[in-house]
Amino acid sequence: MERIPEEVFNLFNLHYLGLNKTGIKEIPKSIGRLQNLQYLYALETRITEIPNELTKLQRLRVLMVAHGKPGAEDGNYIYNGIMPPKKIWKLNNLRVMTVIKATDEMVRNLETLTKLKTLDVTEIRSKHCEDLFTAISKFTLLEWLFLIANDGEVLQLQVLNTCASVIVLSGKLENTSVPQFFRSLQDHNCIRKLVLLYSWLDENSFFCLQEIRSLTSLHLAGYQGNELRFREMSFLMLQQFVLVGAPLVQLIEINQGAMPNLEKLHIDLIKGVKELPQGIEYLSKLEDFVWYNPDTTLVEGVQREREDNQVGEDRMRIIKVVKFVTY
Repeated sequence: MERIPEEVFNLFNLHYLGLNKTGIKEIPKSIGRLQNLQYLYALETRITEIPNELTKLQRLRVLMVAHGKPGAEDGNYIYNGIMPPKKIWKLNNLRVMTVIKATDEMVRNLETLTKLKTLDVTEIRSKHCEDLFTAISKFTLLEWLFLIANDGEVLQLQVLNTCASVIVLSGKLENTSVPQFFRSLQDHNCIRKLVLLYSWLDENSFFCLQEIRSLTSLHLAGYQGNELRFREMSFLMLQQFVLVGAPLVQLIEINQGAMPNLEKLHIDLIKGVKELPQGIEYLSKLEDFVWYNPDTTLVEGVQREREDNQVGEDRMRIIKVVKFVTY
């Protein structure tokens, strides 16, 4: 199905319109006739923009639209955004708005959407950051936040202050603004899941990240430090940690008392590390430990330890748990 049947727009009392995973190419201007529509789902379609008539739907609560399928990298988080209608900020009953491309006009007026609980904005440019993040800081009901930078742009986080429990940031982060942002997350004590894609944190930023004690899930893709050190009492609530892409790292060290509740650890694209992390035996709850594409020296060292009866009980437990996967 490439077109929505015209008869649909005669359904004046229609509350829900689902177009997910269809071949729909456009939402016609007739959408403005559905005055009672509350839920519009159009994920994984061929739609590239939303007509201005959508802003007539003052009862609309959920707007979920996206072009194509989510990207295959780093956990399928990223959809292609849709060009929003002009004056989208007039839809002040919206609770969910995804996946919308950032425009100068939209970011200047977004602050009126104070009922938002889920927000997903793509193609963010550095020039958008101050207005967009100032608006987001006023969304006290926000629970899910997805912010995707345009190619080559940097996310400047100085004014971003949010109580969202799930945050996905895709794009290089301006490192001088990162410590302040992480401190604000710690102060709110609301964040549970944090995904940083292509962020390229430095060692100082990662040090500050460890202060966020409410985190239960962390996905870090893109780290530019030479070492990865987990200090004592860091990440106290963390249960899942995925680390992808740290080409300079040669040492991973876990101090006793770090990540005491970690159950899942997945590592990929880290070729410079030749042995298991120092202190890995301190992770007493670790059950799911997978290392993708490891260096052969690391694999051979673990194999020797498996055959060594002198290895301590705690370390042997980890050695038995770890799995190496090559693809």
